[in-house]
Amino acid sequence: MIYLDTSVLVAAFALEAETERAQAWLWEQAPGALAISAWTQIEFAAALRFKSATGQITEAQRAVSAGQFSKVLEAALTTWTVEGADMEMAALIAAMDELRLRAPDSLHLAMARRRSATLCTLDHGLARACELVGHPAVKP
Repeated sequence: MIYLDTSVLVAAFALEAETERAQAWLWEQAPGALAISAWTQIEFAAALRFKSATGQITEAQRAVSAGQFSKVLEAALTTWTVEGADMEMAALIAAMDELRLRAPDSLHLAMARRRSATLCTLDHGLARACELVGHPAVKP
């Protein structure tokens, strides 16, 4: 199983420099092989709102991106519930000075780690943290 962090989904659906690469990689994956957390849905919505508010995308593009994500979510992604054990592990990860992760990225790593899933990210800091703790990570 491959756990997607929000950076991959934003790139795939919100017209960024990495959009083509992220989309191509996502479409190559086997059905049922990709997972996200319930938290990822919140973070994705916030990222689209930020991009719209800062003029990076239009309201129309925001609506299209949200709709496309919703369709892919329903058809191809497994959504994991954030459990207390995920939060506890995320707190431990966030406290590790050498990782320098913010709370959301700590939660993404905890979600993948607890379920022995490879973490897919475009975030260099999160990829580095995976390397430091010996957790498998891929970049689309």
